[in-house]
Amino acid sequence: MYIYTGSFFCANLNLTFMKRLLLLIALFLSVCLCTYAQDFEVPQNYILKEKGDYAKYQADVLKAIDWLQKTSWAGQAEKRKQVNGFLIEWMTGSPTVSIEIGSGVTKLADKNNGLLIVYMAGYTKYVLENASDSDKNKPKIAGVKAVLEKYKSDSSLKKDKALDKLVQLEKDGKLEDWVLASFS
Repeated sequence: MYIYTGSFFCANLNLTFMKRLLLLIALFLSVCLCTYAQDFEVPQNYILKEKGDYAKYQADVLKAIDWLQKTSWAGQAEKRKQVNGFLIEWMTGSPTVSIEIGSGVTKLADKNNGLLIVYMAGYTKYVLENASDSDKNKPKIAGVKAVLEKYKSDSSLKKDKALDKLVQLEKDGKLEDWVLASFS
């Protein structure tokens, strides 16, 4: 293989070296992202009373959601409890986010209780990152997708046939139909 690099040709580029280099870069980036997600600390002495208080903590809420999504339930139970508490307090009082929970969604947390807050977090993240989007179904879909991502990525969660069914629906491109039906 010859690659033209300006004024000379490089003969027989070693593709194995390139593959290893790309793998090393991908590994480095994933470690950085995991480290970033695990470095989140709940704000100390936060106050959520007035409308402006919620806006002040919006960036922390997004970091908390990322931490919750990327951190295994196998460890850090006390910190997860603090993060959940912060998120629930922010989400329930927020003047900008009003979470809708359908009956089908509550069933998703039957075997893994913490998945309900994962749904709420995914819903909230979508609303915060897409403030100009008025489609009321997209946050619901984002919330369910957050649940499925957590379920697929965290081996410490209990196996659940209902969630396995939704994973398959997602693969088949039918997840949105299920979400819309579960809110009817």
